[in-house]
Amino acid sequence: MGDKVRLNLKTKLNIHKGISMERRKIFIQDFIKAHSPKK
Repeated sequence: MGDKVRLNLKTKLNIHKGISMERRKIFIQDFIKAHSPKK
């Protein structure tokens, strides 16, 4: 039981990390777009 719970937490953590990394990428792209001179 303990191992299963631990594995589940690890999986959730990894999913959360993946989501936050994607979000950060999008946020940075938007930031660059907003601050780059308009053509």
